[in-house]
Amino acid sequence: MSIDSAEVLRLVRKETQVSAEVSGSDTDRRAKILESMTKQSVTQILQLNGEYELIASSSFLHFSVLIGPAGFTSPQNQIMGLPYGGKLASQRPNNWNGKAPIRIHRFQLSKGIEIEIVASHHSGDLSMPVVFGC
Repeated sequence: MSIDSAEVLRLVRKETQVSAEVSGSDTDRRAKILESMTKQSVTQILQLNGEYELIASSSFLHFSVLIGPAGFTSPQNQIMGLPYGGKLASQRPNNWNGKAPIRIHRFQLSKGIEIEIVASHHSGDLSMPVVFGC
């Protein structure tokens, strides 16, 4: 799935804040428990790779989705289903080196089944707000 811009997506939640009154003598213990719980939890929020600067103009977001048995090996060095080569997206730039800032997310769907979603950012323009491809 390719998306013309993040504005196409509906904002689900901006921020969640939790507060509670805690006695001063118990603050450190509770903070350590909370940190431990969040480190072990699965955060199911898709994000782009924050280590790279986003492409400033003429760009789109792309999400590749793979489902398979637990521990499946995903195709290396491939971003599946990019819409280049047709009327759905402008041609990739001549200087494109095949690399794009990506972030890989993998979650367990059920016992023995996992989903992998690769979020990436690419140069070019889409001809419509959202494109689904195979």
